[in-house]
Amino acid sequence: MKKVLKKNIFWIAVFSLLVIVCLAVILLQRFTKEKLCAEIYSEGKLIRTIDDLDPGKPYSFDVKTSLGTNTVRVEKGSVSVSGSDCKNKICVYHGKISKAGESIICAPHKLIIRITGSSGPDAVV
Repeated sequence: MKKVLKKNIFWIAVFSLLVIVCLAVILLQRFTKEKLCAEIYSEGKLIRTIDDLDPGKPYSFDVKTSLGTNTVRVEKGSVSVSGSDCKNKICVYHGKISKAGESIICAPHKLIIRITGSSGPDAVV
């Protein structure tokens, strides 16, 4: 009987420790914010880097290329194209991007805006 009780206590302790470690990892990932940047490419060349995606005050600026002009907006940890003189305006309708790996593409102007950095996993299983 004592052997069975010791085995049960051992497995309960191992399982409890495993649960505690998993919770600690999840909490650390949730509360640790990685620095995200945005890179703007025109015709395959990096033309601007935005280091602060969470400015105190939202701002916009124009990206002028030989193919046209796009207005880029930076606010609350996200980037979007708020205006463009291209015909289809898919880049404007795309909306905001805020996670690493996301991008906005304006094909007529050969413009790419890409979020870089590490924002953590999309899901924890």
